[in-house]
Amino acid sequence: MDGLIIDSEPLWKRAEIDAFSSIGYDFTYEMCESTKGMRIDEVVQHWHSQFKWSSPTIPHVVNDITERMIKLIRSYGAPLPGVMKTIRNLYDRKIPMALASSSSMKAN
Repeated sequence: MDGLIIDSEPLWKRAEIDAFSSIGYDFTYEMCESTKGMRIDEVVQHWHSQFKWSSPTIPHVVNDITERMIKLIRSYGAPLPGVMKTIRNLYDRKIPMALASSSSMKAN
């Protein structure tokens, strides 16, 4: 379930469009929608199987999208309404919390 803490979906689309554009593909929001819910490595593998580019490598494109996403989140990511209040409420009541994500742990 993506987008529970921040609305990250538009940022992922922007990162994908920009990364694929940088290697010569006219990528659209509709194309991003068709892979919604996939992990980023699955997305890149999917489009590689369609377009068969020889360079850059799949891991390079995955890394490029991840790097772009980190920058976008740092610039535009903001908690959805009520998130901070909910976290504060749980913290104040000493209710244990955890965060699970399939996103990259990279945050350089």
